[in-house]
Amino acid sequence: MDPPADWHQLQSAFRLLSYGSPFWRVYADEGKETGLTDRDIIKGLSEHALQKLLSTDCKPDTLTNAQAMALLGSTIQPRLNRASDLEAKLVSSHASTCMNISTPQLILTSQYPSQFTLSSAANQYLASDEASLIRCIQVLASINRQSLIGPGDVGELVSRIILLRAMQKTMQKTQPAADTETHSENIMMPFGHSVRLVDFLQTLTGWNKNDLKLGSIDKENQEELLTRGQVFWNHFISIDHTPTSAGLLRKLYRGLAVHCKPNQASFDQLFTIYLQSSPTEALDERNVTFCGIQVKNLKQNDNIKEQASKWTPKDAKMKLQGRNPYLVLYFCLNDFRPKKPRLHPKKLKSTSSATSITLETPTPLPKITHIPDGKLSKEEARRRASLAFYGLDAFPFLSEKLVAVLKELLDSDPPVLQLPENPSELDCEYVYGASPEVFSLDKAD
Repeated sequence: MDPPADWHQLQSAFRLLSYGSPFWRVYADEGKETGLTDRDIIKGLSEHALQKLLSTDCKPDTLTNAQAMALLGSTIQPRLNRASDLEAKLVSSHASTCMNISTPQLILTSQYPSQFTLSSAANQYLASDEASLIRCIQVLASINRQSLIGPGDVGELVSRIILLRAMQKTMQKTQPAADTETHSENIMMPFGHSVRLVDFLQTLTGWNKNDLKLGSIDKENQEELLTRGQVFWNHFISIDHTPTSAGLLRKLYRGLAVHCKPNQASFDQLFTIYLQSSPTEALDERNVTFCGIQVKNLKQNDNIKEQASKWTPKDAKMKLQGRNPYLVLYFCLNDFRPKKPRLHPKKLKSTSSATSITLETPTPLPKITHIPDGKLSKEEARRRASLAFYGLDAFPFLSEKLVAVLKELLDSDPPVLQLPENPSELDCEYVYGASPEVFSLDKAD
């Protein structure tokens, strides 16, 4: 497939139909032959994509486990582990792809490869109904407690949900106006248009453009990022390589962000930023840069000063064609910074005399700040923009209910020994008795 010629073609719904299942393209071509309008074709395909994911043409009162995982699979791609029953349902009824069947153990492995059409439908559904997103996260937490989620830190899943939600909110605020005269090449899918990087950062922080303090990046490079930076993605896939600028451009063509390979240096997630001068100019690899996300969930000393100098394309071994400015986001999902905040003196005058009394007044630590440079070179510091977020309540676009259920997901590590679902008293007595010193005395007794 030929790459898009310019930014308009990049976002074209009819171009994006060519990725994934050939059904989407065939449906569109036949729809045109029968006289359907371009908008009706895209609307019909979006509705059909959602029906494929949910395996129903009616909105369910409560999402089943399989429906929830289908919506998450096509957007943040959690990896299931030895969950053959669930994966069989996803393949047979919810548009997942069978990747492998291990014949000795009859273990089925499935996945949702990058298909923009499915991701568009899932985003539209989840963005319009927070209760459904909450239900999806609850299902994910339940499955994780059963040790059915693949290897990796659950914090990385949470970070993908946060980033996806920020993208949904930004797309909702910047939705292009519908125009019946729009050329077919300029028609876009629901939740399938690009957004300015500055708009995405305003959603992420709740700050105005003029209040965006992005660390040590110099004025010229920050202006270039915020003025020219464009972002285009609506789903994640997991990759097994370190992308180059050419690879980042190919991922831009598909409208996807990436979850990095295991043990990838420097970053856990990446998405492409394109420095655009004009929407009609030819797409050029030299205008490619990126946002790298580093995620921490474990309770440990925050040695960010030592680590931060390694959050660069060089340390990540990313071969980029141009030395463009780039963005690094640090998500500390549990704020474990010292409880004692910094202190500053405050003078109070006594009512009985002119004597001044100096008190130490606590100053709360900011929830959003920039990443320290540490040993970063001056040249690198001038082109690296950065933001650090501490705690789930640092993200102003997340509702209280979403924050609560994301905390539930963060705390959903499987128990040391798995009890049956809804265990009886006899089940508990047997497991506790057969596992000396594993459980606390009050349980064992």
